[in-house]
Amino acid sequence: MRIGVFGGEFSPPHKGYVETVKAFLTQMRLDLVYIAVLDGDVPAAHRVRMCELAFEGVDGIVVIDLSRKKDMAFPKDLLSELARPDARLFWLCGSETLLGKTGKFDEKTVFGLAYPVYFRQDEDPGKDKEIVARIAAIKDLYGRQTVRLVTDPVLIREVEIRKMLKSGIDTQGSLPDAVKRYIQENELYKEEKT
Repeated sequence: MRIGVFGGEFSPPHKGYVETVKAFLTQMRLDLVYIAVLDGDVPAAHRVRMCELAFEGVDGIVVIDLSRKKDMAFPKDLLSELARPDARLFWLCGSETLLGKTGKFDEKTVFGLAYPVYFRQDEDPGKDKEIVARIAAIKDLYGRQTVRLVTDPVLIREVEIRKMLKSGIDTQGSLPDAVKRYIQENELYKEEKT
């Protein structure tokens, strides 16, 4: 069985993530992808439901809530739980995470358990050398080939969407319709009243 893991705050889950996960499923020929909802600024129940809505109709998606597992080291612990002889694991991350710019993780364990797959989060050709060097280091240190998804860069950021929503600015089609409706119905990401 081929299993993928993609984690994040998903506050809110946007179309860039949906398209990226679809590409991950297809290009890596995955049977399942675990969408791991981590700690975030909006209650996890809302973010889990938004992920379920965002990925509705995409076969092979399993949304899980890891936000309450404060002692869990992501992605290491989830990959460790999923590891078994009949499973081949793949970890999806953004180029910033691959480059170590969004926090540290146990590389030896993660890359020992899973094949790294990344998507670009920018269009800056100046970062190409840095990414190529990082991919070579992962291969040298851990014996893992890193794969870049063939997909458009994910340029939109959750923080930008939250700012737009708080300000009442249209999100310019960046959210799946069901997620946008859910946000409106539940009055999420509203400006705090003082």
